[in-house]
Amino acid sequence: GGNTNIVSNDYGTIGGGFGNTASGIVSTVGGGSAPGSELATRLLVLTSSTISAEGFAAALRRLAPPVIGRIEQGRVVLDLRTVLPEQDEALASALGGLTG
Repeated sequence: GGNTNIVSNDYGTIGGGFGNTASGIVSTVGGGSAPGSELATRLLVLTSSTISAEGFAAALRRLAPPVIGRIEQGRVVLDLRTVLPEQDEALASALGGLTG
């Protein structure tokens, strides 16, 4: 989809090591409507050398529009399956603003 291009071209250039993608990942579908069902996805893994994952996630939620992720293994993770192609540019801009 549209997310793959944005990830490799924009997110990867934000501040040293700010964002890395992981592919070959699956996410669970729904909250119970399809138990055990999974979909392939790409994750954007965000880290900061200056604030905790919890602080980073809170900073993302304060953006306009808010960026909502989850914390896994001490890192903030965005599931790009939940980002529509027309939202790619706004997400890249929002993330870029965090390092400006």
